[in-house]
Amino acid sequence: MENSYITKRQYGLIIFFIPFVFKFSVLPSILSEKAARDIWLVMLLIMLTELAQLIFIVKVDKMGGLDAIKERYGKITYYLLSAPVLAVMILKASVYTSETTSYANSYLFYNITTQGVGIIVILASSYIAVKGAKGLGRIVELALWLVPIAIIIGALFGKLKLTPDYALPIGANGLGPIAISFDSALFWVLDFSPLLFLKIREDVTLSPRKRTRFPWVPVAAISSAILMVGLYLAYVMNYGGAGHLVDTAFSSLGAFNVVNTEIGSIDWPAITLWLSIAIVSLSLKLFASSKVISSNNVPFPVAVLLTALVIIVISQLAFYNLEKAFDFATSFVRYVVLGIELLVPMTAYVLLDIKERKHQKEHHPLEATI
Repeated sequence: MENSYITKRQYGLIIFFIPFVFKFSVLPSILSEKAARDIWLVMLLIMLTELAQLIFIVKVDKMGGLDAIKERYGKITYYLLSAPVLAVMILKASVYTSETTSYANSYLFYNITTQGVGIIVILASSYIAVKGAKGLGRIVELALWLVPIAIIIGALFGKLKLTPDYALPIGANGLGPIAISFDSALFWVLDFSPLLFLKIREDVTLSPRKRTRFPWVPVAAISSAILMVGLYLAYVMNYGGAGHLVDTAFSSLGAFNVVNTEIGSIDWPAITLWLSIAIVSLSLKLFASSKVISSNNVPFPVAVLLTALVIIVISQLAFYNLEKAFDFATSFVRYVVLGIELLVPMTAYVLLDIKERKHQKEHHPLEATI
């Protein structure tokens, strides 16, 4: 069963939401330790890097994704490209599971073990991953409805007090702290690699005129980048250079009502939106990882189960607390992860482009010459 197809609208929404998850919880306080009031410039560099990666990924997906590599170059080339991405996605999913677990324990539950929350998160992510690209697309469409609710409630009841002077002077400490903070955040950069395993198709529910009318992908990518930089700037205007003293500060900014019950607290709607997209992001990594494993004639649901078990084991044994996860994410492995996530999409694009040009020369020799 082919489960990789997704509409342009759903594809664009995934691109829009992905940056708002794991760059939006504890990362601001980490970046603030060095860059202080200039963390919004660090985020600007991060988003420019992600847009560069996304350009190649979108081009590859329009040509059929990594599955097209398998069809045109064979399984060996496919595995040479997909295996490193598989390793990166499993490692990132394990670290992100630890982060999601810590986040959920801090805001949603009391008197519950970290292991229990981690397993629940992976089970929910696995269920969505089994549903394939269509399930992922439907979840982000539903999550979109939480955005206006979060904005309206946040504007009415949030604790955001912007002081523009806190962001000045810009770059007062030079480029050194900005570069150091960017370097420390490399593991959290380039989260679009799982999109290589998706295929874009037209939405058959729309009329032919409407199918290509709205440029979902470029609008989503640019809007997400601008909003991320803007929100980091708002973070600085609220906390100044003391942002590193505030854990999960964006949740604090968006909080308006905490209801304490026997099972914990519900800080809604900011946390609900964050947790929803966090599970989508983990589901996307599970889906993409399982696509690689299932290419060896393993049933896709079984591949999802195997991948989930590996992530649970790594996250529970190696990253059993947030400190362990961050120590790993800021180690030398971040350079390996960055290299893989940049080089694989670029290589896939070059290989597919060569085949496209060869195909044009064979079937339209006059046009190719011109």
